Amino acid sequence: MALLDLTGAERDALEALTRRRSAAQALATRARIVLVCARGLSNSEVSRLLGVSLPAVGTWRSRFVVHRVDGLHDEPRPSRPRQVSDADVGVTSLFAALDRATGTMIGSVHRRHELGVVDLVHGLDRRRG
Repeated sequence: MALLDLTGAERDALEALTRRRSAAQALATRARIVLVCARGLSNSEVSRLLGVSLPAVGTWRSRFVVHRVDGLHDEPRPSRPRQVSDADVGVTSLFAALDRATGTMIGSVHRRHELGVVDLVHGLDRRRG
């Protein structure tokens, strides 16, 4: 069991996390775990007192000892890189909206031919003639 000594600033930061309305509930729970651990209680006592799992208490106690308050925040999760850019999402949304507005499949035709938004607008202008 790792010993937890808190500085005054760390205690203030942890208490603030437990009180903030905008703080994620998981982060507030982690802060409570650390605050109770700092009283000198064992992991099992903290687990029973807060109603959290024993492994959770061990995890957050250890993370705090190594990384301090910053260690309580979520780490980025590994994932596959995005395959679609924000611009592609916007263009696809525009095409879908135009299809709904015009009642045609203009957007679909332009997507198939890999034409851009400017080509689509010129196509609409020509149709309205």
